Amino acid sequence: MARNDKAYDPDMVKICQGILANGKYDEDILAYLLKYESGTLAEKRELWRAADSFEMDVRALLDHTMLQILFIRQEEMDIRVFERVAYFYKLREEMLPICILAYLKAKAPLAATRKLSEEEIQLCRELLSQMRDMGIFLPYFADYATVDASYRIYSGISFIEHHGHADSRVVLHYVYEQADTETREYCKEEMQHVFGGIYVKSFLLFFGERVHYYITEEDGRQEKLTHSSILEYRERSDAAAEDRFTALNNLALARDMNDDATFLKLSEEYDRQVYLTD
Repeated sequence: MARNDKAYDPDMVKICQGILANGKYDEDILAYLLKYESGTLAEKRELWRAADSFEMDVRALLDHTMLQILFIRQEEMDIRVFERVAYFYKLREEMLPICILAYLKAKAPLAATRKLSEEEIQLCRELLSQMRDMGIFLPYFADYATVDASYRIYSGISFIEHHGHADSRVVLHYVYEQADTETREYCKEEMQHVFGGIYVKSFLLFFGERVHYYITEEDGRQEKLTHSSILEYRERSDAAAEDRFTALNNLALARDMNDDATFLKLSEEYDRQVYLTD
């Protein structure tokens, strides 16, 4: 019914989507949808599974799916999609950065808890190296401190991440607050665009420190408030949290709780870390 050389027709796309949903489709239907599909992530995943079963070229669809995956919650991901990313990489197929970033996002929780296989560790190291060469860093890269020691410097850093349009001007407005002082200073600065509409700003926060903030986005015509929140120091519980920043925060916590015994013990441990690393 739908030849894959047929021009785009929104009604035809809807019809083909319905046919796919009912499980009665052929290669012509799938080829048309691969060419013009712009539906939800769930619809893209169903199309990917069907087209892949016919051994059709799904790389363009994979790229679009990965872009959406970077903007959703971890539990919504389909592990089979990432298995295919790893498969293409092993074949030395050229992978777009968006695919690499989505794969690394999916594997980050496993890296943080040391649950990656040796094969996955090697692949993640190679992919992280590629992103480093391209100057790309996203907050979840800090979870890879167990895989690549160079990322340990980020384990004590807190991040604000904003998802917007790649060609917008995104401005962070914030007030830095310390627990032991009433001094507050209002600041604003343009957030760095990292990739695909993702903007990031980092803060080094210690126990009792907070950043109250809101974000505005300008598209050249108007400025709009996107969201506001509070960034606080949160102690990491994963294996990557063994650094000086964590030690200093634990010291501050013990001090504020007047726990002299713990404070002394942590001070000795901190001195040991400094001695071993300097």
